[in-house]
Amino acid sequence: IVSDDPSATKSAVLSLPVEKLRGKKIRVEAHVKAVGVSEKPKSYNGIKCMLVVTDAESRKDYPQAAVGIGTFEQKVSFSYTVHEMAVKVELLLGLEVVSGTVMFDNVRIVTE
Repeated sequence: IVSDDPSATKSAVLSLPVEKLRGKKIRVEAHVKAVGVSEKPKSYNGIKCMLVVTDAESRKDYPQAAVGIGTFEQKVSFSYTVHEMAVKVELLLGLEVVSGTVMFDNVRIVTE
């Protein structure tokens, strides 16, 4: 994913099977390679390896991996328990309000 505009967001989103994930603790893992990713305007911006979890009342959780800036290659992961009221779970990978290039490989979602 490439962004030349540090005010834009570029991402890929994949819907996950919420019925299979409700009430389960999951771990999201990915190999991340970044090139020239700019400073984040806010601590929560930047490279995104994140879930977007929506409940029946349209409330959202955004659990995500802590990912750096600049040029690097690393494995990232985070764990999250999908609540019983979840109606939608999405995996979002991308760049939020930063410029640069990011590549994701070996993305895995496993139940713990």
